[in-house]
Amino acid sequence: MKNIVSRSIFFCFLPILMLSNGCGETNSTATDPNGNLSGMESEQIKTNEIIITKTQFEDAGMELGNVRPQSFTNKIQTNGYIDVPPQNRVEISAYFGGFVKRMDMLVGDKVNKGQTLVMLTSPEYIQMQQEYLETREQLAFLKEEFERQKTLADENIASKKSMLKAQSEYYSMVARNKGLEEKLKMLNINLRNVQQGIFDSEVRILAPISGSVAKLNVNVGSFVSPEEIIMEIINTEHVHLELQVFEKDILKVKPGLDIRFRVPDAGPEVYNGEVHLVGKSIDGELRAVKVHGHLDDEDHNFVAGMYIEAEIVTDSVMGQSLPRDAIVRVGDHDYVLSVAEQKDDLIRLVRKHVNLGRVSDEHVEVLPENQISGKEKILVKGAFSLISE
Repeated sequence: MKNIVSRSIFFCFLPILMLSNGCGETNSTATDPNGNLSGMESEQIKTNEIIITKTQFEDAGMELGNVRPQSFTNKIQTNGYIDVPPQNRVEISAYFGGFVKRMDMLVGDKVNKGQTLVMLTSPEYIQMQQEYLETREQLAFLKEEFERQKTLADENIASKKSMLKAQSEYYSMVARNKGLEEKLKMLNINLRNVQQGIFDSEVRILAPISGSVAKLNVNVGSFVSPEEIIMEIINTEHVHLELQVFEKDILKVKPGLDIRFRVPDAGPEVYNGEVHLVGKSIDGELRAVKVHGHLDDEDHNFVAGMYIEAEIVTDSVMGQSLPRDAIVRVGDHDYVLSVAEQKDDLIRLVRKHVNLGRVSDEHVEVLPENQISGKEKILVKGAFSLISE
């Protein structure tokens, strides 16, 4: 049991008033400095008994206490990492290849939605604008020709075949013009300027969300293709927990359960959260299920990807408890030191075997079969100092 002492026990407390012919002998008696029994009955002191003075008790900083009701929780130990929702993590790339002409971003910089991230340049951008303007001009002619052929066909002056050909050419140019228009919109090129013959050789890539630059993969002057990731932006205003719960424990986990977690590399502070979603499939290799948790308080400087250690509280029960320092482990058994008698300046302590149940950070559950009453005084601090190697 964590933090519970496991030691070999010999009740030979050398500086205390316990006189014996040797460690473990049963015919020891307690006397005061004058050789009297100091008010204690001259009974045999068993090897599971220790006698100390009140002065020794106080000088050693010992404390007495009682078993008390305590809420104990059943927990599932797990681990995972801090993450952000998919919509809060964006990888930036170019729709059409180009050379990086300007980029003022650094990793960690804050960006706002709509802010210019990168300026690209390429002859292809000029060509697209030129083709768009040409198709726009041709569109007016083909539309007029189609309407003329339709009128002639309706009056049986021209053949229907000529009308259908004019119609096909017109609709084809409409589609081409619309496609070029959408491409220019994707490049954030001003269509009105292009329609007036003003071309732009540079295009801007804008931030689709607000956040911080998490990665930068290109430099000024480098060529980026549509398949390359230029940078990554992460918005950490809403972070969550991604935990891995093993198959044997997953049936105990459900939305609404409390989560307690800490970031081991950032210190001992414990944070709170809640189970929000439980995955519906098992990872074949790890035999674990993903559990999605929300934080109670997101006002922390968490970074996406931080490793965390967590516990999910499945339920809680009340039980009788003692502080962990009151328990001494000897071999495979646990003991406490109970006050058998306080008379004059002496305190007689008796070793008692106890069966333990649940364990919290500061307390240990003492099971009912130990028959320790709520009025019984237990040495809750200093028991370890009464045991030597």
